[in-house]
Amino acid sequence: MRNEEDYIRNKVGKENPYRVPQGYFENFTSQMMDRLPDCDARDVLLASSRKRRIRLLWYAAATTCVAIFSLTAYFANIDDHKDMISDDVMTVSHANVSSITYEDEVLDYAMLDNTDIYTYLSGE
Repeated sequence: MRNEEDYIRNKVGKENPYRVPQGYFENFTSQMMDRLPDCDARDVLLASSRKRRIRLLWYAAATTCVAIFSLTAYFANIDDHKDMISDDVMTVSHANVSSITYEDEVLDYAMLDNTDIYTYLSGE
């Protein structure tokens, strides 16, 4: 790091390459005020406050639309799931009892406990 700084100092030198014209800052404020448009600060604040209000109204409208769309989709999805659940309940109620006992017999025959299942899933 120090070598890079030394290289730059040797190449460029230590003096500041930027210069300001003589007497530039003596009349700077009066020249700047002459260039500014003649308007009150109140006009600028009112314009920015109107823009801010309109922007906030747009944000509120967009948020409301998203909320309405999301709630509509959510409740429509719940109604679809209720229909599916009621169909599944009817199917299970009409199913044979022997299929439930068959699954129990298979699980008893396998004799797997949680440790065996964890070992099998982890691949050890």
